[in-house]
Amino acid sequence: MTASEGDKKLKAEYLRELMCRGIALEEQWQLSLWDKGLERVPSELTQLAELHVLDLGGNNLKELPAGFSHYLTNLGVLDLKKNNFVSFPEQILDLASVTELDLSYNKLKSIPPEINQLQRLQKFFLSQNYIQVLPNAVCELFLLEELDISYNYLTYLPAKFGQLKRLRTLDLDHNKIPYIPPQVFELRELVEFDFSHNTAISGPLPCNIAFLTNLQVLWLSSNGLTLLPNCIQELVLLEELILDNNKLHNLPCDFKHLQRVKVLNLGFNCYEIFPHAVLALNRVEELFLSRNKLSHIPEEISLLQHLRVLWLDHNNVESIPDSITRLVNMEELSVQGNRLKCLPEGFGKLSNLDCLDVRENPLLQPPLDVCKNGVKAIAAFQEELQRIKVSVAPRFKLALVGRKQSGKTQLKHSLNGDLNVPSTTSSKFLNISAMTFDSGTRVDTVVYDFGGNGMYHFAQQFFFTENCLYLLVVNLCKYRDSTFWDDVGFWLSVIIARVPYACVCIVGTHVDQCKEDEVEGRSLDIHKKISQIFSDMKTKSHLLSIANSMEELLQESSAPTSVPSPSSPTRRTKYFQSSQNRVLSAVLPISLADDQSSVKHIQDLLPYLYSNVQLFRNNNCLTVHTTWVHLEDMIKERQETLFITLEDFHGMAAIAGVPKRQRLEVLQWLEDRGSLLYLGNNPHLRKYVIPTSVNLVKLFNRLFSYALRALSEQQASPHPNTTPASSIQLVTEDLLLNGVVSSYLLNAVLQEAGLVELPEVVGRFLCDLGMFFPIPYHPSHNAATGEEGTSQQQDAVGKDLVSYSVPWFRHKLGCQTGLRLTLPYYHTTVQIETLQIKCCIWHFCPPGLFERFTATIHPHIVHRMDVSNSCIVYRGKVPVLVELKVSQDLTCMLLTTKLTQVNSWSAWQAVVPLVKELCALLEEWPGMLQSLHVVCPHCLQQGATEPHEFPGRLLTLPRPREPATVRCPKGEGADLSVALVYPPEPITTFGEPLNNQNDVL
Repeated sequence: MTASEGDKKLKAEYLRELMCRGIALEEQWQLSLWDKGLERVPSELTQLAELHVLDLGGNNLKELPAGFSHYLTNLGVLDLKKNNFVSFPEQILDLASVTELDLSYNKLKSIPPEINQLQRLQKFFLSQNYIQVLPNAVCELFLLEELDISYNYLTYLPAKFGQLKRLRTLDLDHNKIPYIPPQVFELRELVEFDFSHNTAISGPLPCNIAFLTNLQVLWLSSNGLTLLPNCIQELVLLEELILDNNKLHNLPCDFKHLQRVKVLNLGFNCYEIFPHAVLALNRVEELFLSRNKLSHIPEEISLLQHLRVLWLDHNNVESIPDSITRLVNMEELSVQGNRLKCLPEGFGKLSNLDCLDVRENPLLQPPLDVCKNGVKAIAAFQEELQRIKVSVAPRFKLALVGRKQSGKTQLKHSLNGDLNVPSTTSSKFLNISAMTFDSGTRVDTVVYDFGGNGMYHFAQQFFFTENCLYLLVVNLCKYRDSTFWDDVGFWLSVIIARVPYACVCIVGTHVDQCKEDEVEGRSLDIHKKISQIFSDMKTKSHLLSIANSMEELLQESSAPTSVPSPSSPTRRTKYFQSSQNRVLSAVLPISLADDQSSVKHIQDLLPYLYSNVQLFRNNNCLTVHTTWVHLEDMIKERQETLFITLEDFHGMAAIAGVPKRQRLEVLQWLEDRGSLLYLGNNPHLRKYVIPTSVNLVKLFNRLFSYALRALSEQQASPHPNTTPASSIQLVTEDLLLNGVVSSYLLNAVLQEAGLVELPEVVGRFLCDLGMFFPIPYHPSHNAATGEEGTSQQQDAVGKDLVSYSVPWFRHKLGCQTGLRLTLPYYHTTVQIETLQIKCCIWHFCPPGLFERFTATIHPHIVHRMDVSNSCIVYRGKVPVLVELKVSQDLTCMLLTTKLTQVNSWSAWQAVVPLVKELCALLEEWPGMLQSLHVVCPHCLQQGATEPHEFPGRLLTLPRPREPATVRCPKGEGADLSVALVYPPEPITTFGEPLNNQNDVL
């Protein structure tokens, strides 16, 4: 086709277009010649004097013809984008009527000063050119409302740019301007502002941004922003905020006032914690947090009910909260490149989710192949997973407890049919093994063989759990009336106090070494004394209940009655009644000789007891969800770990497909089967889940072996040894003299136990258990070499190491025995009162309870002095004396401090955290007879031998305003200020037991 023929064809098309346009738009003439391959403007256009809109974009034009502006006098909109203009077409300057001019995507290098002739210009587009300077004449386009000069080479704006008072849209992105020009802040009508991808602000966003109160769209991508000022809250009309590819790591607290924001882009920044201010923007529809360092997405994400698009790709997120399934308007979700192993249960509820990207994740639940098929496939997979159930073999726990050398280990081997295992006199803290009984029904059992040495009693309490059968083993050959407490009473009291509903059988061993009448007589004596224990405990519990009721009647406070705690006298009376029904006090006599006939009776008895659904709840879970079994298998794979966090457990449960509503139940099921240990009664320990307990036992075995070694060395050689000592002997000596476990000794314990956890991690764990508390590292020698070190060397080492004080070791090893502490004397003319909180424990106080208490209070204090059975701790400048007093049948723990009417608030602030820690420990012993009291300050001041004790219930009640006094019923009935008896605020103890679904979740 020749050029003339092409022109004729173009003209024909153009005339056809012109005719159609003219007929359709009547007076509003417009013509589009977009992408027609034009290299010149057709001369015929000069005949269209009424043309208002002309689109010549997408062609190859380099210039406009002469007379172009002379004939098109009514032209209002001219589009010349995507052509080849190298210089600004001067013919345009004569188009006095033009209101919109688009010269984007050309090769312009400058704008002529005569641009101010276009006084009607409202929209001016110059994007994607090579412009380096805007002429000052641009500032005279006073009607200009929209200016796009993005993707050029500007380094500044004209000085009078702020004169463009009508400017509503300004696009300066992808230039080389080093900061937001101050002239921009004068443009108070600005609605959209884009300053992305400039040289870089490299710092905080200027506060002057608050002047642009009409802004609705703000783009500030790729500018090196490090901080958003609080004044950004003034931009209340903002609907779209783009801040990606900066250096932001948090949002100002007032960010929540931007309630109109619908699109928020915070991607490619430095957020390590999810910006919670975003959660207050309940109109957000699109949220972008790609390529940050987020590891956690909060449950509150569900507050963003209008959210349609959420990008969380390329972070470190390990789990998505279940609450995300409530975002039913979600259409697009990207979590690519994270650490997700599972999707939330109920993910199929997101029925509007059309675009889901889960690539580059180690997804196991549901599998990646399922996710590729969309939300419906995911929903079907999750529903099917919950329908599948499997049968599991029952597995129970059996605990062998009793005095040292009572025959526990021999009994275990006999029950297992191992007759040739030689007896041993060596003792271990605890041994865990598996055993199977088969008397018609196969019963798998996890056996806990507890060591009988008194040194172990302190830590063995953690392994006394529910749904376990306890065999209390007594050596009948050595039993005497005087040894009942050591042989039976102590162990039975520990079990009842720790696990009130436990099933206990008394087994008498070595009957082959006894005469027949001795077996019968000693068994009957044990039976009678056990019955007497329960009788005494129920009587005391009943008396406590009556005393508390009478005390409440004496109180004139109008405060509401508090709900009885799980350790209240009423609840404990029921515990004792139930416990007595579950303790088989008739002794089962057996011989541990070669004759297995007596042992066979126990082998047959155990499956019978296990089958009793009233004694063991495990029988109710013989058919379980397959997800439970999968989770149990995952727990077994972590048996080399000392502990996992509760958060990790939830993550594993989610991967296994266990819904949240079942996790408390499955946690209990796993503990009943001996697959894990969970100490949910204590708030400090709820964060730990201990798989199989094997490694924890290894740790305790090695730790207590050092303590026993130190004790044996002390007994063997009471005089100090002057011979040179090895490093391990030095740290053992520190343990013996001060009850201190050095970092060197702890590291040796971990190595010998084969544990891979870091010493500081294990140390923190043992502190949470209440066994340790940290003390400053200041050794007199270098443990690694056994040589003295300089103070500089000690300081350098001490920065990375810490030693631990072990109150139980200090008590058992006799450190600082016989020393007592007293509160400092106050030299003042003001009357000094005594604030004393008293915890009374009747009949039986668990071993190490006081020592654990002195360890758990350590995070609340700034200084302390410890001796045997007492310590003075400082909360700020307030000293508190913590004491243990023991009598024949009563153990008291006292918290005492001094106060005046003026500083009563400070005194209560010092005591209340310690009371909370004490209450948390008491909750671990629901079957223990105990009560809490506030001792009358007046009686203490008068030196009364039996001061009145107000019930501890007052600590949980609001301080009454009227009357402002409370009367002591003893003596003359003195009136006391309520500030001496009631705390400023009721104590809400955090030591409640784990008894509902929300606690574990």
